[in-house]
Amino acid sequence: MSVFFVRLEFIWIGKTKDPGIAGIERKYLQRIGHFSPVKATSIGERKRRDKHQQRRAAEQEAKMVERRLGSDPFLIVLDEKGEQLNSLELAGWLKGWKEQGKASAAFVVGGHAGVPSRIRQRAHRTLSLSRMTLTHEIARIVLLEQVYRALMILRGSPYHRSAHSMEVQ
Repeated sequence: MSVFFVRLEFIWIGKTKDPGIAGIERKYLQRIGHFSPVKATSIGERKRRDKHQQRRAAEQEAKMVERRLGSDPFLIVLDEKGEQLNSLELAGWLKGWKEQGKASAAFVVGGHAGVPSRIRQRAHRTLSLSRMTLTHEIARIVLLEQVYRALMILRGSPYHRSAHSMEVQ
């Protein structure tokens, strides 16, 4: 079994409330963990009643994300304006991080208000899962499944079946 040596971290803003979705998250984190050290952390989302609270909440969430980022990982935030990739291109990103000797990569998925702008500005890459709007809980599952799929592509596993070439750039 081939091992991917980049530590992967997933930081969620907001809790996963649906137990079915939480179970799917755990399943994919366990699968990813067979190939890469992996960690997922939830940060409580702050209340936003007015403009002043919105700024303060975003600042608090940004500080909590920064505390969990640790030793300057390669930072990827999910944002609707981010780059859209297919599964092979995501596998290419992961392969590139490994070849560049990156020790860790962190994906940040925002809550209802998205990812705080301070964290978006700090990101090395910005990723969009779809042009459609997804709930943050569904976005987490899609991201985890696609990272797992990318690892399977790099491993040469038949998990990823596509009519397109499976050659990773």
